[in-house]
Amino acid sequence: MKKLILPVFIFLTLMAPYAAFAGKDSIKLRVVAVNPSKTKPQKVPIKIYLPKEVIPDDIIEMKDLKVAYDSSKSLYYAYNDGAELQPQETRVFEVKLEDVWKVPKDEMDKIKMETNLALKRLEKTEHAENAKAIVATIDKRLDDISIKQDDETVSREDHIGIYRTDLEVMGEVKADIALLEKMLMHSGGPPSIEFLKDTAFENKKDIDKITAWKLILAIIGFLGLLGFGFYFRWILMIKARKSALDREGGSAPFVSENVEELAGIKAKDPEEVNLEKLSKAKQEKRKAG
Repeated sequence: MKKLILPVFIFLTLMAPYAAFAGKDSIKLRVVAVNPSKTKPQKVPIKIYLPKEVIPDDIIEMKDLKVAYDSSKSLYYAYNDGAELQPQETRVFEVKLEDVWKVPKDEMDKIKMETNLALKRLEKTEHAENAKAIVATIDKRLDDISIKQDDETVSREDHIGIYRTDLEVMGEVKADIALLEKMLMHSGGPPSIEFLKDTAFENKKDIDKITAWKLILAIIGFLGLLGFGFYFRWILMIKARKSALDREGGSAPFVSENVEELAGIKAKDPEEVNLEKLSKAKQEKRKAG
């Protein structure tokens, strides 16, 4: 009698719309394994391929599963080489993922701010009307993306599909930003919209003259203090040197005409003066006094 091998049924669960998300910022992928045998336990390999946008760092939880990479499909997958199922056991294998299928809100807010700054800069140029229309369409598309990707009533599959469509829309938005940048350059503005965040570009014609003069005076004052500090240090060094020479019975590091007379020396070049004679003459003068 041939041994009857009972199959183990494995299938990917298609989650209902209300259960598409594990939480506000996470998604679950589930596989259900069923052992139909009433008497025999069985082992079955489990493999769950992850969407192409997912990397291991995006995995929050995967009980009883490990992660590996399939180079032939360029996809990560969660697996268990041999999950043991008891007779008639149904078991759910689950991978909880970060919701990476969202365009970052910070990125969209930054685009809105920069494009509206560009529009303000182009208001009084020949490009004003075109720029206004472009910025209006950019704002609308970004608002649509924000609404759709925060809709928790859509299924997991639809949510991922919406994100991939939104990436194409973001490509169109970036192309429109490039047009705005060309308009800015044509009107004498910066080569990139990002530079508009700099006050010097945003208010180029309205720089406060008082503030500019304050800055200039502050720089002059700083240089003056720096120069005074060097001068004061130089004076202290000279005094210290003179004091040291006096304690050693020497003279200051310069030669006066009176000292030359006391030494009986007439030298055109101060370097020719005999310092030893000068020192001796000075000491004799002190004793006589």
